[in-house]
Amino acid sequence: MALAHETPEYNPSNAQLTIPEVKVGSGMVYNAKLKFDGVDNFKLLSFENTSPNIPPAGKAADVEQWLMKGIYKNWACEATKHAGRAPSPHGENRICSNPLLSASDSGTFPMGAASVKELYSGDTISGYAVGVKIIAGEGKDTWYWYERLGSSVEGDGIADKACEGCHSHAADDGKGRDRTFTRVK
Repeated sequence: MALAHETPEYNPSNAQLTIPEVKVGSGMVYNAKLKFDGVDNFKLLSFENTSPNIPPAGKAADVEQWLMKGIYKNWACEATKHAGRAPSPHGENRICSNPLLSASDSGTFPMGAASVKELYSGDTISGYAVGVKIIAGEGKDTWYWYERLGSSVEGDGIADKACEGCHSHAADDGKGRDRTFTRVK
């Protein structure tokens, strides 16, 4: 059964129906495009299986393109930048958590949980650190990490060693969990 969560748009000039978010069984598809066949049916033309609220995981260029859209700025974000919290090597930053990360109160985070950390040099964003939960459960292979500072990509991959070295200790102080130190509600 499919349920629409946002307003669909029908374009009569090309007989195309676009549904921004559709629940299909227990999963979600996004930007489903259907074409009316002239009788009583629509034919599925295309769909995306990644929410715009989940950063892409796998290619630095795709992550950067997604960051430039600024979607994460509509998530739960810290009000202002601040000094890095120990043991963070990131310096001044501001963290934003997507709805899946924000709403999760215990255990491991659900697939699609994500955060974006804006990295600052003075008052200018000079880079980003991104974490995306890509597989359910616990372990280093359940997270994709991306970090860029200036023009240098410092981390980009599943279980990236540079990121994993710190994030594997997120629960050590009893405040963080599942490789996440800060969750913005």
